[in-house]
Amino acid sequence: MNKKIIITLVLVMIGITATRACDICGCGVGSYYLGILPEYNKRFLGMRYQYKSLRTHLGPMGERTPITADETYQSAELWGGWNFGTRFRVLAFVPYNFNRRESQTGNGNKTGLGDIAVMGYFKLFDHKGTLGERLLVQSLWIGGGIKVP
Repeated sequence: MNKKIIITLVLVMIGITATRACDICGCGVGSYYLGILPEYNKRFLGMRYQYKSLRTHLGPMGERTPITADETYQSAELWGGWNFGTRFRVLAFVPYNFNRRESQTGNGNKTGLGDIAVMGYFKLFDHKGTLGERLLVQSLWIGGGIKVP
């Protein structure tokens, strides 16, 4: 069974040559990234950095045109979280954005404080077990938040 999975994955990876996507997916200025959240006991505070770039307005075969633009989105973010008991959690994000657009018609920069977000979560499910000699921790959270422009 494992050999079939490995062979399938290798064949899929060999067949991938290039990836094309729409010019806004994942690189928008307001795209938040939660990622894998740390399993902390009480609270945490940290900094993280994101770098995203894309080329927009390409021709039919992916070639550059007179309206093609190279865009770069960078974000340095102060973020943190606090657990209240075992079932409630609050996360907050304060991003600072550095955005750049370069094209034949001109260049542009926008930098500044991004949208501050605060989110609250409630733990619905929590399971801790072992898989062989490894600790397996799974939890399911539901939540909502508010974003301040």
